[in-house]
Amino acid sequence: MVPPSLAAAQMAEESGWGTSRFADLGNAFFGQWSWSKGIRPLAQRSGKGDYRIAVFDKPVGSVAAYVRNLNTSAAYADFRRERERLRKSGSKITGADLVHTLINYSERREAYIRSLKAIMRVNLLAGVDDAYLADGKHVVLVPVGDGAE
Repeated sequence: MVPPSLAAAQMAEESGWGTSRFADLGNAFFGQWSWSKGIRPLAQRSGKGDYRIAVFDKPVGSVAAYVRNLNTSAAYADFRRERERLRKSGSKITGADLVHTLINYSERREAYIRSLKAIMRVNLLAGVDDAYLADGKHVVLVPVGDGAE
């Protein structure tokens, strides 16, 4: 489980709110690197090798790879440990509670975490952590300020 608020904030940050060349050409919303096939950045960073940004046939492929990455990579062991701790304590699992564990997701480290927190706060994403998908049921999300209580 990845809190929707955290996934949404990372997707916005990593893809320039879905406007990046990688999102446009490769359905790549989470900035995941590849050393085989993918889209080469226009200005590769020296000393990092011949990396690419992974491409996906459909947007859902990018989301699935992102979730798999968080759930398997050693870089995100703190994420999994904290999520397990919250689950065992019976606490709600939120993006706000887990964002600090993704310090290794970006070379920007603390600045990246601050940016994700700001995206979650300014865009009132905490509420989406209560959203869920279910077969046959419609869920309506009403924007804040539309008079809905």
